[in-house]
Amino acid sequence: MSCLKYALSFLSVLAFGFASAQKIHFRDQKTGESIPGVAVGFRTEKGMGQCIISGPDGNANWLGDHGHIKLETSHISYEPIFFRFSGNDTTVYLTPKSLQLDEVVVTGQFSPQSSRNSVYRVKTIGAERIEKSGSQSLEQLLRTQLNIRFAQDGATGQASLQFMGMSGQYVKVLVDGVPMAGRSGTDNAIDLNQINLDEIERVEIIEGPMAVNFGVDALAGVVNLITKTSSANKVEAGVNISEESAGDQYGKDQGLHRQNAYASYRISDKISARASFGHYKFGGFSANEDNRTKEWLPKEQWYGSGTLNYSDKQWDAHYRFDFMDQTIDNPGEWGPEKAEDRKYDTKRLSHQLQAAYRFGHDFSTHWSAAYTDYERKTLTYNVDKATGKKTLSLNDKPQDDTYDAVNVIAQFFYKKGIAKIQGGYAYSHEKAGGTKLSAPEAISDHAFFATAELSFGKLAVKPGLRYAINSIYDAPVTPQLHLKYALNDEISLRAEYGRGFRAPSVRELYYTFVDSNHNIYGNPDLKAETSDHFGLATDFRKKLGDFTLRTDLSAFYNDVHDKIGLKYEDNASGPPISTFKNFDSYRTYGFTLSQRTLYKNTELAVAYGLTSVSLLSESEFTETGEITASLTQNFPKIGLSASFFLKRTGRTPYIGSEKVTGTDGEESTVEVVKYFDPFEWLDFTISKNFFKGNLTTTAGVKNLLDVTTTNQGESSGGAHGSNAGRNVGYGRSYFVTLGYRFSKK
Repeated sequence: MSCLKYALSFLSVLAFGFASAQKIHFRDQKTGESIPGVAVGFRTEKGMGQCIISGPDGNANWLGDHGHIKLETSHISYEPIFFRFSGNDTTVYLTPKSLQLDEVVVTGQFSPQSSRNSVYRVKTIGAERIEKSGSQSLEQLLRTQLNIRFAQDGATGQASLQFMGMSGQYVKVLVDGVPMAGRSGTDNAIDLNQINLDEIERVEIIEGPMAVNFGVDALAGVVNLITKTSSANKVEAGVNISEESAGDQYGKDQGLHRQNAYASYRISDKISARASFGHYKFGGFSANEDNRTKEWLPKEQWYGSGTLNYSDKQWDAHYRFDFMDQTIDNPGEWGPEKAEDRKYDTKRLSHQLQAAYRFGHDFSTHWSAAYTDYERKTLTYNVDKATGKKTLSLNDKPQDDTYDAVNVIAQFFYKKGIAKIQGGYAYSHEKAGGTKLSAPEAISDHAFFATAELSFGKLAVKPGLRYAINSIYDAPVTPQLHLKYALNDEISLRAEYGRGFRAPSVRELYYTFVDSNHNIYGNPDLKAETSDHFGLATDFRKKLGDFTLRTDLSAFYNDVHDKIGLKYEDNASGPPISTFKNFDSYRTYGFTLSQRTLYKNTELAVAYGLTSVSLLSESEFTETGEITASLTQNFPKIGLSASFFLKRTGRTPYIGSEKVTGTDGEESTVEVVKYFDPFEWLDFTISKNFFKGNLTTTAGVKNLLDVTTTNQGESSGGAHGSNAGRNVGYGRSYFVTLGYRFSKK
C-alpha cells in the first residue's frame, strides 16, 4: 500500500496518538500481543484519505468521523486485511506471516526499516526461529549460522566465537544497541553463553565493518541482542522450562535443565516494568561415565534482570539491570590418594540507562550509559580419595580477575532532504585487576564519530569517520564507507570499506596466569593493531506465483596489521610458555552464496560459504568450506511446525606443533598448520502452540548424527596448546521445552 514506505521510515516518531482520538488496537491473532508499527491506510466513502501508524501500545488513533471508513493494514510481519471502521474504538487481530524474507531492523539504522533497504548486510534471527530451534544458549542458536563457529575451551569451559575467519575480539556484542563488557579468556572475547536466551527477543547480525558506529572492536561485524520488553497487557507473567539430555545421559545431575520466570506490569499508558529470574544447570559430559574428568565441564548459572520503561510523544527512556552468577567445575582424575579439582566462579552485574528525545520528525537525540562489574575467581581444591573431603590447594593459589567498565554514548540523528546524518561522542573506561595482574590497570577512550547517509535516487552512499583519543596509544582517524545501489525492485548491490584500529586490552598488556595447566604472560610492549576490510554483496528477490525467492552473494577481505596473538615456546618443566606478541599480518577472505525459497507454508534455505585464513604466513592461505540448510514446514490450521537445521563444517585449520631435529641433533618444537576433520551437525524440532499461543511446546532431537569429537593433530601439552582432539558435541540428545503465559488486559 502507498503508506508502507512512510510507515517504516517514520515508525519511531509518528507512533503516538491523541487523547480525543478513536482507537484501533492491533493484536497478534496467535499470541494476543499488541502490534506496534502497523501502517493503516484509510479511504472514506467521500474519497478522503489518511495514513496513520500504530504505536508501541498497538494503538492507531483516528481523529474525526467521516462515516464508514474502508481500512487497509500493512505490516512487514503480518498479513494485510481490509474491513470497514465505523469510528468506534475497536480491536483488530492480524495473522502473522508464516514466512517472510525481510525483517525490520534497528541496529545502526537512522530509524527502523526493512533489512532490504539498509545499506548494511543484516541478518536477523527472530523470536519464531529462536523458539523453533529449541536452543538452550546463544551458542546453540548461532552454531548453525553460516560463517559463525565456536571453539570450546576444555580447560575453562568457555566458548569463543569466530566470525568470517576473525576471532571474537573483532566482533562487537551489543545488548539493545549498547556495548556489552566483560571480555575474558585468552582471545579477549565475550562468552555468549553467559547471556540468558529467555530474555532475547531477536538477534541482529551485521556482517562487515561497524567501527565508526560502535567502536574499534567491530571490524568483523556486530551481534545485537535485542531484549524482550514489557507487554502491552496490563499484567503478564510466564514460565519456561527446558529439559535436555547430554547424549544418552540424563538425570538430576546429568543433562541440561533450564527454568525461567518473568512478569511485566503496565503501570500507566507511559510507564511499564518487567522482571525475570532464571536458572540453568548442565551436568557436564564424559563419554565414559566412570571418569571424574569431563570433556564438557559442569556448569550452573543463576541470572535475573529488571527493566523500567517510559514513553510519551517525545521521550523514550529505558533502564535495565542484569546479574549473572556462574560456577563451572573442572574435576580432576583420581591419583593414588587424591584428585585436584578446579572451580571457576564468575559474577557479572550490569546497569544500562538509555533515553531518546524527539524534537520533531527529522531531529532526535539519544543517550546511553552502561556500567559493568565483572569478577572471575579460580579456586583449586585437593579431594581426599578416602574421605571425599575438599581442601584448598596450597600449590595453586586462588586466581582472581576483576573488571569494571563504563560506556557512555551521546548522539543525534538529523534528516534533511537527501541526507540522514548521525553524529556523536563515545566514552569508554576499562579497569582490570586481580592476582593475574601486577597492579590494577586501566584504559580510557574518548571518540567522536559521524556518518551521513545520502540518497541519490537508486544510490545510497554512507560515509563515516571516527576519531579516538586513547589513554595509552595514538589512534588514527578511522574511515568507513557503505554503498547501496538498487538496480531495480529485484536486485540490489552493496559495497563496503572500513579501516580499523585496536589498542591492546588490559589483559593482553599486563595479564599473568600461571598454574599447572597455564603459563600465559602479557606484553606491555605490544603495538596497536590496524586493519582494513573490503566487502561486496548483491541480493535478488523475485516472486513467481506462490513462490518467493531470495538469493544473496557476498565476498569479503580482511587484512590485520600487527595482529595480537599468543606465541608458544617450549617449557621442559611445565606447559608451554605463551606470550602475547604482534604478528606482521593476518588475512582472511571468503565468499557466501545463499538461496532462500518460500512456498506457501514451506521454507527452504541453503547456503555455502568459503573462508580462507593466513595463519603462519601472510602469503599462504588455508580454506574452510561450510554448508548450511534448513527446512521448515508450517501447519497453520493446527498450529504446528516442523524444522530441520543442518550445518557441515569442512576441514578447519589451526596452529599446532611438531617436534623437529636440527642439524646439531637437538630436538625442538616448531609451529605448523594442522587441521580439524570435517563434521556435520543436524537438528530436528517440532513446535506446537495451544490456547491461542499461551502454551508453547517445542521438542526434538539435536545432533542427530551423534558427533562428539573431530580428529586433529598431536598435542603439544597444556590446555592452551594444540589438543589431541576437539570436542564439538556430547552426542545425540533429546529435549523438550514448555512455556506458559498468562495475561490480563
